[in-house]
Amino acid sequence: MESSDKEQRKKKVNEIKTFSVPFSLGEIKTNITINTNCPSKPSKEQIINQAIQFHLKGNIPEASKCYQYCINKGFNDHRIFSNYGSILEGLGKSKEAEFSYRKAIEIKPDFEDAHSNLGSILKDFGKLQEAEFSYRKAIKIKPDFADAHSNLGVLLKDLGNLKEAEFSYRKAIEIKSDFAEAHYNLGIILKELGKLQEAEFSYRKAIEIKPDFADAHSNLGRILKDLGKLQEAEFSYRKAIEIRPDFADAHYNLGIILKDLGNLKEAEEERKRGIDLNFIQNIDSKYQENCLKNLSLSKSQFRQDLFALSQLNFKKNGFFVEFGSCDGLVGSNSYLLEKVFNWNGILAEPAIFWHTKLKENRSVNIETKCVWKSSGNEILFYEPSFYKQMASINMFSDQSKKYFKGGNRYKVKTISLLDLLETNQAPKTIDYLSIDTEGSEYEILKAFDFDKYKFRVITCEHNFTSMREKIYDLLISKGYQRKLTSISRVDDWYILAE
Repeated sequence: MESSDKEQRKKKVNEIKTFSVPFSLGEIKTNITINTNCPSKPSKEQIINQAIQFHLKGNIPEASKCYQYCINKGFNDHRIFSNYGSILEGLGKSKEAEFSYRKAIEIKPDFEDAHSNLGSILKDFGKLQEAEFSYRKAIKIKPDFADAHSNLGVLLKDLGNLKEAEFSYRKAIEIKSDFAEAHYNLGIILKELGKLQEAEFSYRKAIEIKPDFADAHSNLGRILKDLGKLQEAEFSYRKAIEIRPDFADAHYNLGIILKDLGNLKEAEEERKRGIDLNFIQNIDSKYQENCLKNLSLSKSQFRQDLFALSQLNFKKNGFFVEFGSCDGLVGSNSYLLEKVFNWNGILAEPAIFWHTKLKENRSVNIETKCVWKSSGNEILFYEPSFYKQMASINMFSDQSKKYFKGGNRYKVKTISLLDLLETNQAPKTIDYLSIDTEGSEYEILKAFDFDKYKFRVITCEHNFTSMREKIYDLLISKGYQRKLTSISRVDDWYILAE
């Protein structure tokens, strides 16, 4: 469930886009067009340049036809293969693009553009050392190749070599002072190195060069917040949204700033808008229409209910299990399933504070014992004075957090997940399992016999603790696949592999 502490953790994982430089078209020595009225056939050079002209004008289908014609005719020209490679890359045909770039290099080994573009393909394949070699080869051929220096910086950042990445970006800027993306990328590195004032300068420089650079405005907002300049941060996020109204992270982060400034109503609106945009932009397009239709009905914090439904083809009359249920309404991952899609299920919530409301709000089976790794024990449970949704088994409560000051401790009886299912006569295949127990998730799952019950979809909170990878390793070993980590935030979402 949500808390101010969780918001701090979420901000750390909001995606920051690093900009690679797009491909460079091969050089065009002359601007030649084909004269179709001429009885003679067009020359090889005319056909190649016609292809390039189509490409430059964005007529990709015609450019592709021309490049393919040239290849079929056996034209051994590096420009054909390099530029056709860029088209294939744009179409998502990465393996074919790699082959095309390699062919261009075979024809002209000192063709720096092809080496650089090959580096981008290899980076996407996760072949980082090979990609680094390609970028460095491009730079060796052309030392003042600003794009290659910048792309090498992106790669070095991914490899964790921040100081080398900083050097590469600075080199790109030295060569090309108005290189907005290099200034932006340098800002990212400087922030990670803790050089906030320098990062601010880099983002402002990127914006000076490219005023409509929405990502730079948004990242400047992050820096300004870290520097305590909340009003300026608000302005930066609003500017990013003005440029790109559907900028999910900017909306979400604006919500955090507005909350800090005391504008709670608008803060919640912006936070929700950011979550909804992020979800819709990342969910498979075939599910978007149904997700949009039910978006206003969702009670989930990060639209976990809609994720589950999308993976189950918006199934009616399914079966869920949710523990960490609170009042069964606010932040509930199963309310929509029960009330709109007519699902049955089981809710479990040991915190006494929630029991009355939970029974009022929901009609399915409710368990008030504490789901734990074993049944029949008595275990100390902690219920904070504030942020009641953070109630947890006492050993998992973090007393350093402000919402754990004061509160009540009391003993609760435990029930294992297996016994919870058997006692409530759950079906052997359960459509959706939602787990949010503030730290005990791994212990509960580790003790469970996955051979006795199957869950088609699981959402499990991890809060970016060390338990996250343990949960991942466990569920992967049981046949699950993790999905959409870019939007699940403090959760991980899994589906059972078919």
